[in-house]
Amino acid sequence: MAALVADDVKNTPAKLDALQQAARAQGVELSILRVARGDQIAGAIERAQASGATALNILGSALLFANAHLIMERAAALRLAAMFFFPEEAEEGLFAGYGPRNTQLFMEVQLEQVVKLFHGAKVADIPSNSRRNSSW
Repeated sequence: MAALVADDVKNTPAKLDALQQAARAQGVELSILRVARGDQIAGAIERAQASGATALNILGSALLFANAHLIMERAAALRLAAMFFFPEEAEEGLFAGYGPRNTQLFMEVQLEQVVKLFHGAKVADIPSNSRRNSSW
């Protein structure tokens, strides 16, 4: 069994349901653990292990990225393989990273915003999140 830790603020129920259905279609039992605050993360990981999960998928979000070291510590203590959205986290100690490099994403978003400014956009009209990272 696998478990998925998701930021409840950034992931809609429809998105999580789609992930659950995709896992079932592949014959994978997936436990989805939703967290809304940093103080809920350790408990979610412990519930994953207690439910029989042998691996964790940590979806990308600012909340989970900010608590990456906590996630690494709890996953290691409970002997769970943990996969994170950002490859940098795998380099820090998690099992794998499957998304774009955080630094690359930041540089691309920043570049897009600067180009928009040079083309006459007003700062207030440029979203703080680009379309690329709006899903995490």
